[in-house]
Amino acid sequence: MKGMKLLLWTERVLVQVAISFIVGILGGNIWDKPYIPIFLTLITMLTAYSITNHIRFFLYSCFIILGILAINYHPILHHETNTTLEVTILEVVHNTYNTNLTVYDLPYKYIIQVTNSEYEFTPYDKIIVEVEPVTDTIKYNPADMDYALYLKSEGISSTLKATNIVSFTQVDNWFETLNNKISNLIYNVFKAKDQGIVSVLMLGDKSTLDADVYASYSQLSITHILVISGFHLGIIFLIVKNILIQIGFSHYERFAGATIIMWLYVLIIGFSVSIVRAALLFTIMSIAFCVDEESDMLTSIAIASLIMLIQNPFALFGISFQLSFFAVIIIACYDLAKDYLDTDVPNEGLILSAIISACNVPIVSYYFFSISVVGILANVLLLPVFSTLIVLIGAVLAIAIFNINIAIVLAYPITAIINLCNELVMLISNVGAIYIGRMSFLQIVLYYTIVGLVIISIINVQYQKVCGMINIGLCIVFYSTFRPQFEITQLYVGQGDSTVIRTHNNSIIVVDGGLSSGASKIQNHIRYLGKNTIDLVVVSHTDTDHVGGILELLNRGQSIGMIVVPPINIENDAIGAQLISLCNQNNIPIIEATTGEIIAIDDVVLSVLAPAGTSSDKNENSLVVELNYKDFSMLFTGDIGVNTENTINFDDIDVLKVAHHGSKTSTSTNFLNQTKPEYAVISCGFKNIYGHPHEIVLETLDTHNIETFRTDLNGAIKIQLTGDDIFITSYIK
Repeated sequence: MKGMKLLLWTERVLVQVAISFIVGILGGNIWDKPYIPIFLTLITMLTAYSITNHIRFFLYSCFIILGILAINYHPILHHETNTTLEVTILEVVHNTYNTNLTVYDLPYKYIIQVTNSEYEFTPYDKIIVEVEPVTDTIKYNPADMDYALYLKSEGISSTLKATNIVSFTQVDNWFETLNNKISNLIYNVFKAKDQGIVSVLMLGDKSTLDADVYASYSQLSITHILVISGFHLGIIFLIVKNILIQIGFSHYERFAGATIIMWLYVLIIGFSVSIVRAALLFTIMSIAFCVDEESDMLTSIAIASLIMLIQNPFALFGISFQLSFFAVIIIACYDLAKDYLDTDVPNEGLILSAIISACNVPIVSYYFFSISVVGILANVLLLPVFSTLIVLIGAVLAIAIFNINIAIVLAYPITAIINLCNELVMLISNVGAIYIGRMSFLQIVLYYTIVGLVIISIINVQYQKVCGMINIGLCIVFYSTFRPQFEITQLYVGQGDSTVIRTHNNSIIVVDGGLSSGASKIQNHIRYLGKNTIDLVVVSHTDTDHVGGILELLNRGQSIGMIVVPPINIENDAIGAQLISLCNQNNIPIIEATTGEIIAIDDVVLSVLAPAGTSSDKNENSLVVELNYKDFSMLFTGDIGVNTENTINFDDIDVLKVAHHGSKTSTSTNFLNQTKPEYAVISCGFKNIYGHPHEIVLETLDTHNIETFRTDLNGAIKIQLTGDDIFITSYIK
């Protein structure tokens, strides 16, 4: 037994097993065919065994293969068809047009969309419901959220639509009742404007939290302070353990008691990924302390991750799982490094908090495309404040059980501190944000190497010179990897049109903005590229499927250098008048361009070929713009028809942005004979009601041997140049 304990806790075999299982999950997710990574695993492990003669390589291969099989054949991949389900409600979210019920029917969880229901749903109620499947949301653009993967990471198999609720049974249980009683105490003790953040801190309930306040915390990447996680559970665990010590409980009893109280709290607030991870970790470490009065944190993390990933391997791809586990791994590695180097670090708490924030940068940039330097400082300053607030709020709510008036008086200084923190966060939330885009694999490796060397130099000063010299060279290489390249991306914005162009000097040009929903896609994409400003917007014409997103960007206060539009008759064009008004409000220069106008940004030249004047037909009044960069040319045609095509003398081009979403009213044979494009790009919505692109247009393009890309089938379409060669790739292969 002693030898086994040494093997588990000293050599950390369970850590190696967890890493192997995670490698299997990642490999199984990369390849569609599971036999490919399985074959590669067996070949690699047999080679490693033949070289080293270590039997443990067979253990690694077994768990890698288990990870591959788990991600490819897990029950969560099961999709319901039209059927009747008997389920228990876990969560209720009320939206504008429907109510989303998160339900479970072991071993599956679903989201069921309910409209016009007569029932008042609450968690733990039971329903029998007839459902039909809802088509999975497809990720069309590189910066879009992968909603289908997000649902799986939360343990949700699929989204269903309720066609008929057969029966509804209201269920009351003690933890829901207790949750409601705590909510009522918060409602009675704290003022309305403070109830939201208090509910988040004590119950994890964000339903009443002010959206602007949460957005400010999110911009600083410090929402973990609000979301109940290991930070909150750790405070509860330590408080209960210390109380039990004062009462006189034994070593085993205090750990057992603290663990039981912690899990009761988890029952009350619900089983989110971060909460379960933290509770599992504390439980495993408590068991270890009870067995041997010591604990290996890395092994505890490995056991907790294995339990969660075996139950749901897709949890690995959730930001909550990644940030929460990564934070405790950093703490564990920091402790190991400090012990190995045998040194004490001054201001250790502040330094460790800064290290965790710095190490989280690649994960944060992957999802949000930016980092907040001020956020790192805010995290260091606010963590101790909020840990104190949680204790004080808990004490006030306990007092409220016996005397509500005393509790109300004691709540005043707490709310004053909360409001001060909120004001500070909202004040600095837009300060110090650096948009770095989504980091590449090379950038991540370089970044962590630099951070690792910085940590080593902090822990042990004798390595500072060597680490500093190495880091100077690495920082130069790291900086050089952010050099922008010229690229054009035709975004998928549904039945609309929007193109984002990045120049070699990192200027951003946007041609059209799609419908109003396109604004978020444009903002996300330019941030994905590492920018938060737009240098030039070209609006082909003022139909809502082209200008709607631009209007929304202006309403949001998006920084735009200049807007170019066709001539607008404000008396007959309400949308055009609105566009001009918003530009004036935001102090953005607007140019009404006609034939012959030339606009140049960083060697990218935009030549306006039409219109010559103002037309009553918006489509025929579209700006026709030829983009030239070096020897590359692309033609943007708005929604022009054959009549306008016939009035313009075109040069040969490389890429044609097909007019009017592929409508049969444009892209004539004569036009293609004039322009001679090698490639064509069509922007249209998936299964749109207009039948775009029209079969006649597709046949005409095919007849001219023009390779055609469509956003409805291919998603975002990216055009890049390498020397004289043009490379066009689609996001959906």
